[in-house]
Amino acid sequence: MADQEKKIVTVQIPFSLRDMAAFSQLLRELRFENRFFLSDVSNKFVAGLIKYATQLKVHHFSAGTRFYRARVHEFKMEESHYNQEQMGPPPPHKTTHGRLNPIGIPYLYLANDIDTAISEVRPWIGCNITVAEFTLNKDISVINFSKKVFTNVPSGNEHAAAETTWRELITFMFSMPFHPRDETAYVATQYFTERIKKEGFDGILYDSALNRDGYNLTLFDHGISACGKLMKVDVQTIHYDNKVSEIPSNP
Repeated sequence: MADQEKKIVTVQIPFSLRDMAAFSQLLRELRFENRFFLSDVSNKFVAGLIKYATQLKVHHFSAGTRFYRARVHEFKMEESHYNQEQMGPPPPHKTTHGRLNPIGIPYLYLANDIDTAISEVRPWIGCNITVAEFTLNKDISVINFSKKVFTNVPSGNEHAAAETTWRELITFMFSMPFHPRDETAYVATQYFTERIKKEGFDGILYDSALNRDGYNLTLFDHGISACGKLMKVDVQTIHYDNKVSEIPSNP
């Protein structure tokens, strides 16, 4: 019987284990060790990501593009809705930390459609909401962290590992849900945002964590958009997708 020819199969996994380790160290460092001055390893990792983003992850929106912002009415609010001025970002002294902004630094959080804007404020049945339409008054350039819209996946094996790191680690970090009481959950995304703002971009685009079909746009300067028409929303139903598993009883 003739010897069977041995075949060697090479499986390429477009993922850098070094990037995984650097990403884990970066998150740990920002949340629990260094908030402003990173270690050399983390600083090099972030610098590489920013360079990759500025070269391959820039998206442009034209003047006139419309976005939406929602705001839940306060308890026993006398007015029937918020006015245009009240639909902008809060003043610095009232700005709490968000996914992209630290305390005291207001950004304008917008959504691509009304449903996404409403989802982002985590409404309840019977909740009253004002939704405002915002229109860009200039052409803008933003960094795209979305995995679903306006994706620019570079061709060529030389970008494979970097693209996988970007899509599976970095973009996920910008859209993943966090526990609302986790005070350090947004530290990493806030840090990345500051670095991107320093590069001169107008904002950040990322997938909604609360509406699988939507995306969000955050503008660093709310003055590059104008608030237009207002809409009042009365939330009547809410739908959840759940995974239920039984808790085993103790032996």
